[in-house]
Amino acid sequence: MVGETILHYKILEKLGEGGMGVVYLAEDTKLKRQVAIKFLPKQISADAEERKRFEIEAQAAAALNHPNITTIHAIEESGETIFIVMEYIDGTELKDKIKSDPLPPDETLNTAIQIAQGLTAAHTKGIVHRDIKSSNIMITKDDNVKIMDFGLAKIGKGSQVTKLGTTIGTIAYMSPEQTRGEHLDERTDVWSFGIVLYEMLTGGQPFKGAYDQAIVYSILNEEPELNNLPEEYSHILKKALAKSPEDRYQKTSEMLNDLKSLKGDSLVKTGTRETSAVRPIVRSKMKWIISFAVVLIIAAVSAYYFLFNKNEVKSNKTPGKEMIVVMPFQNLGPQDEKYFADGVTDEITSKLASIGDIGVIATSSAEKLAKKNLSFQEIGKELGVDYVLNGSIRWEKIGKNESRVRITPQLIRVSDNTITWSNSYDKVLNDIFAVQNEIAQKVVNQLGGTFANKQIQKETPPTGNLEAYDFYLKGVSFETKGSYLKSDYQNSINLFKKAIELDPNFALAYAHLSRVQAKMYFFFYDRSEKNEKNVYENAQKSLELNPNLAEAHLALGDYHYRCKLDYESAIKEYSEALKIQPNNAEAYDDIGVAYRRMGKFELAIQNMSKGYKLNPLSAEFGNDVAETYKLIRDYSKATALIKNIIELNPDMDLSKIFLVHIYILTGDLRNASDIIDKVKANSYLDVITNFKAYTY
Repeated sequence: MVGETILHYKILEKLGEGGMGVVYLAEDTKLKRQVAIKFLPKQISADAEERKRFEIEAQAAAALNHPNITTIHAIEESGETIFIVMEYIDGTELKDKIKSDPLPPDETLNTAIQIAQGLTAAHTKGIVHRDIKSSNIMITKDDNVKIMDFGLAKIGKGSQVTKLGTTIGTIAYMSPEQTRGEHLDERTDVWSFGIVLYEMLTGGQPFKGAYDQAIVYSILNEEPELNNLPEEYSHILKKALAKSPEDRYQKTSEMLNDLKSLKGDSLVKTGTRETSAVRPIVRSKMKWIISFAVVLIIAAVSAYYFLFNKNEVKSNKTPGKEMIVVMPFQNLGPQDEKYFADGVTDEITSKLASIGDIGVIATSSAEKLAKKNLSFQEIGKELGVDYVLNGSIRWEKIGKNESRVRITPQLIRVSDNTITWSNSYDKVLNDIFAVQNEIAQKVVNQLGGTFANKQIQKETPPTGNLEAYDFYLKGVSFETKGSYLKSDYQNSINLFKKAIELDPNFALAYAHLSRVQAKMYFFFYDRSEKNEKNVYENAQKSLELNPNLAEAHLALGDYHYRCKLDYESAIKEYSEALKIQPNNAEAYDDIGVAYRRMGKFELAIQNMSKGYKLNPLSAEFGNDVAETYKLIRDYSKATALIKNIIELNPDMDLSKIFLVHIYILTGDLRNASDIIDKVKANSYLDVITNFKAYTY
């Protein structure tokens, strides 16, 4: 057949042959691309039942569209010949990669997650593979996984083809119910996937035998050897390879979640109450209760170290991105004007955040880390950054209505503790906005490579009235305290109003005023119609004055979210803010909480996690992620994260309230009571009283 042309496919070479067909590499002469085509063998082409199985493969696979599943381009017929045209995968079978040795741990986890993602996509459409094995999984040169051959799949609740001349499935990978010829659902794929995972970890099979009957006996009666495997994998395999389907993972999405928890990735919504293999079913005997307690501890520790340990550089490092943090510029005087230095720091951070190719840590995390007095290398390790920008600010009166500012920034490369750029700016206060822009541009230029030509957009100064700017910066200092207290919000509102009185065209002040007023509405401090109207009008005024202001879109998003509960409109505005500032951690978190309100927990955690990586020391962002884990009943991750937040923020009573809620839900009333006693109820009474605002 090699060299022949069928329809518009020129056969180039034979790739392989199995019980269900022969596969060739071919050229699609119309679209000028290489494809793989699978023919039904001629010797069985006349068999109606075998042809039926071939058609089932085509229907099942063609219904799927996922990066980890082989793409079906077309189903063709030529005379009595029928064949499927598939994506050609230039890679290696997983079976060949693990012939003698297990895969490295990182490669195993990456491969397993991709397999689980593909199976989850298929199962979501009601398609069960029923022949998952290492020879049906291809690994491309870019380490991408492709699941092949859905020829044994059962579609939905349609008729099940149980015997068509060959055994359905491959013996060594069959689930117990499959060997008995029983009804199959996605849990049989969970079992087979467990076999593949065992192969990747050990290089061998868990159930062995010299002949088929011996392998079946082992599958039905023997337990796999797991003692030499890492603890986290043995728990997953125990649940995946449980003899009874009822004791197994009920969905591949559950197994995917446990694999992702080892890597620290976002979870998927499972729709079930219990999703973690590290929390096995509790038996009535005391030894199982003790084991359960031990496993919970392991889960909490694992979640901490794999998901939320900020000492791991990888936790915040995004592949292909240079990461930078702008540490708070030191205020050299006057001392009561520290807010001004903080404001300059925040503005430089904001300008850098507009460059999407650079990862920029949020100001609030930088401020918390500054209190620890760490070295640059320690800062780099703590936040996962490549560069640190720091400096000092000194300003003084030089006349009745004029001040002079001296700013001395320096950029440090963390890897070798080298100052790659520094300068000194001695300007009158009126030039402060131009200096902020120039510093940000110099930093981008110093990063070199593809960043050298990136330009910080030169904008009109936010205000020409320095007194108004002074009030604005003071307002921001109250707004960003993270206390959730009505008094802080009210102080912030008053200061923003003073700024606007001095400059009625101060778009940034309108945006921040709107956002704080929205918080007042949301936390039940001021639910008046007047306040709701002010939220909207101030957001619109900000957009009217500056349509390209990220904060203005955030403000309008807050109006839709906090006042109108219109989450789709809120996400639209938050996304517009991200287009302007791709590193805006708050926009990611806001999108996440909106998705959470819509019940889309996977998207919620994905976006919240992006925000948390850009603001890794934020108690507020951490609380949001933990609260979402709580809602999907992953209490171990929620507890581990909340405890980490409390350790970093011992005065953050709101986190303690969240922890109390988790303890109550898990029946741990003693610990709940202990935490309640530690909450400063008098100073935090208004938040506790209005706790209904947090009931998601």
